Amino acid sequence: MFTNAELLPTLIKVLGECPKLNAIIYDGEPKGDILAQLQAVREGVKLYTIQELEALGRAQSEIKVVPPKRSDTCCVMYTSVRGPCARTPSRSAH
Repeated sequence: MFTNAELLPTLIKVLGECPKLNAIIYDGEPKGDILAQLQAVREGVKLYTIQELEALGRAQSEIKVVPPKRSDTCCVMYTSVRGPCARTPSRSAH
């Protein structure tokens, strides 16, 4: 998942409901101990800054390209005006 550092506190609220989420990439400067709080909610989740992710990509000598399947989720948008958050998955087929 990619998000901005200022939204990491919101992610804490839903991280427990996302059992397949294993990496969080963020941009910006996280405040306080938010990274430790995220790891307390999900032990083993990997946290990367966007710069760290870019460095990992540059360090790869060979990257295997895996094309998406039509059923793969490509984007999940979270929206809320008032009330519960509405999850809107978008499939690669669209």
